Amino acid sequence: MDISLVYSVRVPTALSLSYVVAFRSVVTPEIPERGDFLRAEIGPSGFIVQPVEGSPDEAHLTFMTTMSNSVLAVFTSDLVGTSKILLSTLDKLNFFIKNNALGQ
Repeated sequence: MDISLVYSVRVPTALSLSYVVAFRSVVTPEIPERGDFLRAEIGPSGFIVQPVEGSPDEAHLTFMTTMSNSVLAVFTSDLVGTSKILLSTLDKLNFFIKNNALGQ
């Protein structure tokens, strides 16, 4: 299975201390479908990462998603422990935030 995504990242500003990562699947000639993979679709989705006041090493993570049955199968298998796709995605998000924090 593969997914072609477009995403946008908003980093914290003086007005908002939250990271916002928004994404959705797209169909584009630059990333053609491959015959040996099923192309999954994910609707408008994303993460909001907000700091915990008084705890600089903690954050609240809100994940919102709209997905097709094919993507739902991937997330469900991760939740029951037969896959680690969701865990891998969250690890990458954590790495991104740590390496793109303001003041670094």
